[in-house]
Amino acid sequence: MTISAAINTSITKEEYLLKIKDLHTHRRYIELVAQGGEECPDDLTEEGLMDMMQENFDKIKPLILEVTECDEMSSNDRIYWGNHLNAFAGYLLTRASNYEEAERFYLSAAQGFEMYEEVVPYPHSIPWNDIEEYTGGVYAHATKVYGYYASTLAFQEKEAEANEAYLENITRARINYKLVPESIEALSEALFRAGEHFRFDRDKDALNYLKEAVELLENVTSLKESIAA
Repeated sequence: MTISAAINTSITKEEYLLKIKDLHTHRRYIELVAQGGEECPDDLTEEGLMDMMQENFDKIKPLILEVTECDEMSSNDRIYWGNHLNAFAGYLLTRASNYEEAERFYLSAAQGFEMYEEVVPYPHSIPWNDIEEYTGGVYAHATKVYGYYASTLAFQEKEAEANEAYLENITRARINYKLVPESIEALSEALFRAGEHFRFDRDKDALNYLKEAVELLENVTSLKESIAA
């Protein structure tokens, strides 16, 4: 049976998001087992963990198609979740050390988010209530996913491409920050990831990126505290 033949065109928003919740629940279990935080079954091997991630990945592919058939979702939410799932696929492939395929999924998600955020800028692009309820707070946006994309290039020792990707991510994030000051945390994340990447080869640049990232986060914390007061 093909993926398209398995699509249930009458799926509700709640049914769809519950499938996403199941994926994230499975993801958290895999992470806990891998980190020793859950009692590991005696017969679970490293290969078994890879199989679990592959199983999760196989569930994502039809869901990426299925989101277009969920009439109860707004068009913006359909765009968000389609890109979220592409980024999730990239994450699973990265955990399975399949960096070449992860690169492809991350780039697709990042470009999709970038186009979407030209219309609905981050952080307004995130369906926050659904994120909290169905993913445990895990969300994605263009800057975040471009950072993941850059990391897959680094994992493949594509150093020149990775360097360029990290720097371009900062440039995009700076432009977005000027247009939408609420995106300050995205800029901080882009700077932090670049700082970590360049810490061995360009230590002075890396230090400047990390320092700026921390200063931006301190500004966010101060703003939130003043609002709460």
